[in-house]
Amino acid sequence: MQLTVSVLRGRDFQKWIKSQFGKTYSLSGIYNLLHSLGYESLSPRPRHPKNDPKAGKRFRPSAPFLSSD
Repeated sequence: MQLTVSVLRGRDFQKWIKSQFGKTYSLSGIYNLLHSLGYESLSPRPRHPKNDPKAGKRFRPSAPFLSSD
């Protein structure tokens, strides 16, 4: 069974590099490598200035989500 993930952390890359290439990297080395390859750290999505959290909470229970019917 193969799992699909949307986020890989530094420790995940450490394990993968060790298993594929037999090399050990420190976490800072992993992050430096990823940065040099053009990868960036995750950051939260910006919120719209007119975002209303109370309206969002009221909307969620009746949201028209797709069903499996």
